[in-house]
Amino acid sequence: AGRWSDRLGARKPIVVADPESPDGLAQYLPEFAARYPQLRVVHLPLDARYHRNRGVGINRAFDVSSGQVIVSIDGDIVFAPGTLERLEREVLRDPNQVLGLRRVFVDRAETERILSGQVDPFADFERLAASTGDGEENSLVGVLGYCQAVHRTAFARARYPEEFDRVNQSDIVFVERLAARAGVRPRFLDTERALHLWHPRNWMGTSELL
Repeated sequence: AGRWSDRLGARKPIVVADPESPDGLAQYLPEFAARYPQLRVVHLPLDARYHRNRGVGINRAFDVSSGQVIVSIDGDIVFAPGTLERLEREVLRDPNQVLGLRRVFVDRAETERILSGQVDPFADFERLAASTGDGEENSLVGVLGYCQAVHRTAFARARYPEEFDRVNQSDIVFVERLAARAGVRPRFLDTERALHLWHPRNWMGTSELL
């Protein structure tokens, strides 16, 4: 986190919606906040019954946020240094878009080296990102869910759907709502990529460890 948080500027808020995740998240956040005082870490506890409901978590996080640009990312995504600033700048320049990044999958062995501290994904970003990508035939459908940068006013008009009690699907409907309710269209920021760390498929939300 240090490499990119150093570039964020003073007291940028990070809101973490936590439906009683069993992975020690709540205990780790105070340590993270103390390590990076330039960030304002907001721990948002949610009832465990929302552990699969992505829409509830994101909407509640939005409600306590304060920024003009909302960037929603999955926990398995790694940005290059400077990517958040570019996303913010592009959305402020043209609020009629929801921006995503093309993702590059990192294999299991490399992911385990990153998580164990043997590899710094920020210093080694260019090597790790040397891939053909995710191979999605229509990459603007569905996969935009792992990274969405959108203006606050557009998010407020659309909001995430909360009727899906599962991890997937709500991100697709959210992009459709942005177009229908706010006139906002999806676009990839073609100059940027995101690393997508390996993990097994899991549709149980935060009730199980990956």
